[in-house]
Amino acid sequence: MSFNEEYKAITSLVNSDLEKLDFQIASYFSKKQDEHNEILPIINEFFAHKGKRIRCVLIFLFVKALNKEIDDFCLKIAAATEIIHNATLIHDDIIDCSIMRRGKKTINFDYDSKLAVLCGDYLLAEVLKILADTKDERIRKIYSDSVSRMILGEIKQYFNRFKILSIEQYL
Repeated sequence: MSFNEEYKAITSLVNSDLEKLDFQIASYFSKKQDEHNEILPIINEFFAHKGKRIRCVLIFLFVKALNKEIDDFCLKIAAATEIIHNATLIHDDIIDCSIMRRGKKTINFDYDSKLAVLCGDYLLAEVLKILADTKDERIRKIYSDSVSRMILGEIKQYFNRFKILSIEQYL
């Protein structure tokens, strides 16, 4: 069985949860349509071209493995995870001067890098609101630490871009 076939079989266990997640994410941005009508079409277009959503699949599978329901809290956490991931993809496309993402032109290519940075930053700001709604200090700490470490990793990668690293340095 190929990876795609295996992945499809695994995700079939959480397809209805992924649909709820898509609705949840779309609802975050549709509520703000009047406020941010300049960038929301760009963000909605970016989210329309979904990736594999492995992080969310893992969250849902883990919750189900604990014999728990995928509730509102779980959907918020999955949405925050997916939005952070997409914000980092937008920023990564800028850093790498990428032209294509998921078979579609990148925001930085279609518009420019300045607008792409702002779109990625806007997504991260929206995640802060989602996490604030969870009322769980541990979750906010975990996510803020994770995003910080991720950005520091990107910075380290930038400064090491022309260096040949040992395996220990790379890891």
